[in-house]
Amino acid sequence: DLGFRLPLTLTYTFVHAEFGDGWNDDIAGNRLPYAPEHLINANLRFEHPIGLSLMVNVNHTAEQFHDRLETREPTPDGLNGLIEARTLLDARVAYTWAPSGLTLYLSGNNLLDEAYVASRRPQGIQPGAPRLLFAGLSGQW
Repeated sequence: DLGFRLPLTLTYTFVHAEFGDGWNDDIAGNRLPYAPEHLINANLRFEHPIGLSLMVNVNHTAEQFHDRLETREPTPDGLNGLIEARTLLDARVAYTWAPSGLTLYLSGNNLLDEAYVASRRPQGIQPGAPRLLFAGLSGQW
């Protein structure tokens, strides 16, 4: 017994979503909009019996199209174009005081402040969330 835990979670999703025959334009075989082929998530936690925990999470989303024509080049209005792959890093450190059920934590999302396109609709490029840092206190009784 090491006195602590190191749980690791890995997930991979393969999405095969494409148009079939029967559409007016020639899109058979094109990928569905907003359906990236690969999604990968890795989560590592360090949990110590004294109540200290640390979590690091890496999330990868493969490139995706926003339209059924699989437009790659961005248009000036930002409504069309490939949505590039992105990899985001999140982390959390926490201390839980067991007798009280209270947990004090500090969390961060998109710690590397990766600039990315989250969507191209409804009115052009919608940026993804920037680096977010927050602290909190939670209770469990």
